[in-house]
Amino acid sequence: MNKESNYKFIAVIPALNEESTIKDVINNLKNYVDEIIVVNDGSNDKTEKFAKQSGALVINNYKQYGPEKA
Repeated sequence: MNKESNYKFIAVIPALNEESTIKDVINNLKNYVDEIIVVNDGSNDKTEKFAKQSGALVINNYKQYGPEKA
């Protein structure tokens, strides 16, 4: 996205069981940031799969830590 700057803009999204919304969130951010990282906070649904399919880098917490630590 940011071809003219030396800066890289990265969105970090904490997520817990967000399979119904994560695709839309990622796709809406793509025009504004260079990279999207989803911190999957112990989801037991398809959040990880859908985030990866949408092009985000996914970091998995296998235990729930909450959004302030995710």
